[in-house]
Amino acid sequence: MPAVDFAAAGQKARIFQGAIRKAYTIVEIVYATRL
Repeated sequence: MPAVDFAAAGQKARIFQGAIRKAYTIVEIVYATRL
């Protein structure tokens, strides 16, 4: 696996993790405002 591919995969993983974290935060806010 070339270093470039590895770096690109790491970047995608980071973006994906960030998206999950944002989605989780939104769900948490919606849940909190519903109570």
